[in-house]
This record gives sequence, C-alpha cells and structure tokens, in this order.
Amino acid sequence: MIGVTAQQVHRYEAGTNAISASQAYSFAQVLGVSVAYFFAGADDYYRLRRFNRRHRLLLTFMRNVAEISDEEHLQVILEVVRLLAAKGKAKRP
Repeated sequence: MIGVTAQQVHRYEAGTNAISASQAYSFAQVLGVSVAYFFAGADDYYRLRRFNRRHRLLLTFMRNVAEISDEEHLQVILEVVRLLAAKGKAKRP
C-alpha cells in the first residue's frame, strides 16, 4: 500500500533510512492520519535532549569544581556563578 519493501520499512523504523516529506505525506494518507501524527512527542524528545545535555554539563562542572582545593578560588567561582545566574534571571521575560 505504501510502495516500499518490508526491508525499507524496517530501515525507516530503525532510523537507518530517512523518510522524505513526500513519503511521510503518502504514509499519512494510507494510514488515515495527518503528517503531524508522526511528530507527536517530538517536543518532549527535544526537551529531554536539552535536559540531558544540561545535566551532563552540570555534572562536568561539579566534578571540576570538586577538584579545586583552594577555598579562595572556590569563593571566587561561587561569586561568578551567582553574578551569571542573576544576569540570566534579569534577561527572562
């Protein structure tokens, strides 16, 4: 019905092969859904990716900070982080 082999479908499902916009439209027509159906949950996926990246960055930051033994240096870093955080809050609408 969709004009591709079972192997091609498997490749699409596995993400090995990309699906063109015209193919997505054809698949949606055959399945009786809108093209948007294929993107349901995409916002959650990208939000999670951003969260995971941020989480990794924070862990790396904390590991490096934990290696600093000089308390004065830690105080300076803390103050810089406070200033950056305050600047970030001021930019938010």
